[in-house]
Amino acid sequence: MVTRPNISLIVFLSLLAMLISGCAITAVSGPAQPTAQEVFSPPTTTEPVQPPRPTEIVEPTPAEPAPAGVLRVVYIKDGDLWIWTEGAGLKTLPTSGQILEAFLSDDGSLIAFTRRVDDFHSEIWAINSDGTRERLLVSVSDVESMVINRSPDASGVAPHQLAWVPGTHELVFNTSQSFMVGSLLNEDLRRVNADSGKLFTLLPTGQAGMFSFSPNGGRIAISTPNSLFLVDADGSNRSGDLLNFEEVLTSSEYRFYPQPFWTGDSSNLLVSIPPRDPLAARDQLTQIWRVPADGSAAKQLGGVPATFFGGGVYFSPDRSKLIYQREVGQPQDNLRELHLASADLSQDRVLFSTSLLQFHGWAGDSQHYFFSSGNDMQTQFGNLDGNVRPLMSEPGAVINIQAVGTDRFLYMRDLQGSWEFGLADLQGQKQIIDQINGFPISFDFDM
Repeated sequence: MVTRPNISLIVFLSLLAMLISGCAITAVSGPAQPTAQEVFSPPTTTEPVQPPRPTEIVEPTPAEPAPAGVLRVVYIKDGDLWIWTEGAGLKTLPTSGQILEAFLSDDGSLIAFTRRVDDFHSEIWAINSDGTRERLLVSVSDVESMVINRSPDASGVAPHQLAWVPGTHELVFNTSQSFMVGSLLNEDLRRVNADSGKLFTLLPTGQAGMFSFSPNGGRIAISTPNSLFLVDADGSNRSGDLLNFEEVLTSSEYRFYPQPFWTGDSSNLLVSIPPRDPLAARDQLTQIWRVPADGSAAKQLGGVPATFFGGGVYFSPDRSKLIYQREVGQPQDNLRELHLASADLSQDRVLFSTSLLQFHGWAGDSQHYFFSSGNDMQTQFGNLDGNVRPLMSEPGAVINIQAVGTDRFLYMRDLQGSWEFGLADLQGQKQIIDQINGFPISFDFDM
């Protein structure tokens, strides 16, 4: 008989870890489900591909690209949009508030953002990074018109995942149905031009999933709860399924979408696939696959006993290594080993073991990593030999760590009631950008 750990604690801790690692989860409200397959069957109705929506085309004055090599950070504070430029400082942008997330274009000239309309609806807007031309790109009515087979229990429909097409002023997004608790992905794929406002459907409802652009911007990897495939950036040239697998039973209302990781040359993807029922037994293997982007056969590299409710597998930025957690000891002890392995799994070793382990991600040099452990959740900084030290001299958990180049990172440090938002390097030097009250903020950056 397998002793199952406390699900509520583990799910809470794992959601933060999964968000950091990039794994996608969406939730649907309602009573307990008999099986995942019965509840989450994708829509079967065919949605016609939509032509561009009628729109008033305003010939924009092209936004001035920001200087190359200069770090720019956009973030949300009290529902407003702020931008910090290294060497130039901080300013707020004249938006209409209620902002949820912000996304900075590759050239730094545009900021896309989602704006809250009510508890179950949001819209996509854009503004030039100099504060000019705030404009609505995708309205509530636009999003509502995109959904077929809407659940009678849904309270609304909203944009879900949003990203810039690399090197362009075009955004790609999908949508989800919102419930009193959680959401359900519509598995569609849409595109909007942030200059002209033209809106297109790339893949209609039920034909997409979560998405990830190749570094060169030419292809999109689409993951569903049981497959992985590719399309061109315009939605055409759909590959066959490059990988098929069983849907993961998450023992909750959450539906799991694997996160593929592109290699830097856009030639391959690495993806980890958990066992179908992660709680059925300890030390079940998570499969590691290399998937060629040219459509040739995927290759299983092996498996690792990664704890699903610990964030899964974390590939290094250069894709040469991976880190995962393995559960050890008695379930009530919450002990984990942190393992380091080569991406092809030819090497695998234990770095250390500790209680209440939370992995926060890799540094940009692929030689260091961030984690927290113990009851105080003090954030640590480790190397490939397993040597660790406190990430900062001051107390307080550090979260939302995002690598900037090879040796710097953006972070948020808990000040017990507020958050220090700043930029630091691996040598311990830091620059405070702002102090934020309330919940941790959404931010994005480029340079």
